[in-house]
Amino acid sequence: MSEIDTPEHLLDFIRQKTGADHVETLEYRSLAGGAVQENHGLHVRMTGGSLPGEHRFVVRSDAPVALSVSLSRAHEFEILRAACEVGVSAPQPRWLNADKSAAGPAFYIMDWAEGTANARALVKDDALTASQRQQLMHDLGSNLARLHAIQYTPGRLPFLAAPGPDPAQTQIEACRQLLNRFEEPHPAIELGLQYLADHRPAQQDLVLCHSDFRTGNYLVAEGRLTAILDWEFASWSDPYEDLGWMCARCWRFGRPDREAGGVGSKEDLFAGYESVSGHKIDPGRLAYWELMAIVRWAVLALEQSYRHRSGQQESLELALTGRMVPEIQQDLILQLRELTGIAKDTPTPVDPGTATGTPATGPQPLDPYRDQPDAGALLKVARALLLAELLPALPQDQHYNALMIANALGIAIREQATGDMAAAAQHAAIQAFYQAQGGGQPDAGIGRLVQDIRDGRYTAAGTPGLLNMLDTLVNLKLSLSNPRRVPSAQSAKAAS
Repeated sequence: MSEIDTPEHLLDFIRQKTGADHVETLEYRSLAGGAVQENHGLHVRMTGGSLPGEHRFVVRSDAPVALSVSLSRAHEFEILRAACEVGVSAPQPRWLNADKSAAGPAFYIMDWAEGTANARALVKDDALTASQRQQLMHDLGSNLARLHAIQYTPGRLPFLAAPGPDPAQTQIEACRQLLNRFEEPHPAIELGLQYLADHRPAQQDLVLCHSDFRTGNYLVAEGRLTAILDWEFASWSDPYEDLGWMCARCWRFGRPDREAGGVGSKEDLFAGYESVSGHKIDPGRLAYWELMAIVRWAVLALEQSYRHRSGQQESLELALTGRMVPEIQQDLILQLRELTGIAKDTPTPVDPGTATGTPATGPQPLDPYRDQPDAGALLKVARALLLAELLPALPQDQHYNALMIANALGIAIREQATGDMAAAAQHAAIQAFYQAQGGGQPDAGIGRLVQDIRDGRYTAAGTPGLLNMLDTLVNLKLSLSNPRRVPSAQSAKAAS
């Protein structure tokens, strides 16, 4: 790309900071990812000044609408600098422009780090050798322990919210506040919050946490860790917040067998952490914070979806994040089963048609007032054309967008065909649950269920059939959003 493709105010800023006589752009491009913030790769050649020659940087700037818990770029810059000072593998921050002006949003520039952060690529069997996985987990653990050596003292990193005495309670209240804002009934999330509130662990020293420490937020090159990225959620908290986030089921990217981010083992991660911190990992405390991670991610996914639905930032990626919530709830229920020791004892029905007696698939009578093919048929053929003809012809950097479109079309096709029946099946499952609890509740719906969980009437460990019923609700939603995550009756029976 030529210099004209780079915002002139950015080149002026670099000239000012380095004293360069001339800054020539060799490349300036948007980087993949960045659902929360925007990142651009910048390759320049400078003449004169303090950094003559060619250099690669990353320019990180504000997205149009930030998440409520996201730090500003100025504060993220300071966090990055603090992490680098204690030896954490992170991109070296160079320069900060905190002035939000007509020239553009606030931004900072950091050194480029080589490698891939693509989680779907890193979890593949051939991405890393066994020894590379072991070393990578050890390095991640040791880096996290170095970060956690930064302990909270009043006045340190003063822009971070002063922590309360109980980080778990702080997280619970933050999730509750966001969930109330969306006014959507999510009984599985409510049950997770209830369990977290009732089982808060003993207090521990407060440390600087990354608060989004997971696969996808670190770079790997030739099997080695090169940098930990995306520090916008950093906070003072319990060190197990980061450990739980990294090990949570929702961040294993389809590899539940590799419990540390879908890439390696918990044992190797903990060995690295313990080698620097000197503290042994408490499995019970970790399991609690894994549940906290799942609940928090579910609520953040709802917030990202809300950014799109509210018109603040129209984005297909944000919209689809909202349809990932059933997958996260499935992980939440599995974690509750692990914590409570309650196994799934019956197959979970997943056919939306079973509640109404109407088959979920098959020919349907034609509507004489509508032209044919109908909406579902048009969407289906459009999706097939996209995948078969357009996707192979698109540049590689556009495949992700094309696959997002195909995913959205698939959801729309299934919802158009069986969405009403899935909703009716959910209502029927809730009605059956209330009847099993001691009598019919004619007005019992999902809103009533949420309120009863909030009021403590039903609990994960104390209410027979509650987790099974929530499994049914979640699997019915998954039948629309991601059918591959729906267990078959055979697999459900085998797990019982």
